[in-house]
Amino acid sequence: MSKRERLEALIDHYSNGNKSDFARMLGIKPQTINSWMSRDSYDIDLIYSICENLSADWLLTGEGEMLLDESINKVTQHVTGSNNTFAGRDLTTSTADLPELIAMTDQHQSTISELISTISNQQTTISNQQTMISELVNTVSRQQQDISSLLGSLGHKSDQD
Repeated sequence: MSKRERLEALIDHYSNGNKSDFARMLGIKPQTINSWMSRDSYDIDLIYSICENLSADWLLTGEGEMLLDESINKVTQHVTGSNNTFAGRDLTTSTADLPELIAMTDQHQSTISELISTISNQQTTISNQQTMISELVNTVSRQQQDISSLLGSLGHKSDQD
């Protein structure tokens, strides 16, 4: 999926297909959106910082789902309340609900395991991207040195002529 296609999907999701609304949401001019589309590029940092529940992997590569797993929201909604509540249920009323509560705990444990796995995968992706960036910086540095050497030798050659 190209960056343009990803940008179109973002605009569809976050602003019902309205480029101007999406630009306003990001705090940029609508012309910037048009420029991104024509160049097949966009400001990854800006979009990721503003668009909630967005998958970094999808934004960077176009692979996977655009939005993060909704299980993150489910865990937040269910594991809230006072010390005597769980998933909105009063734990002091009866032990008859114990099997159901155990099943819910198992489901939450499974969801948490999935979240841990997702976070681990994202950490690996970030580490790989950091390595790639480091390699690119080294390559650019070597190319700058090569250009400086060439310019130096060209200047030296013209001094001799």
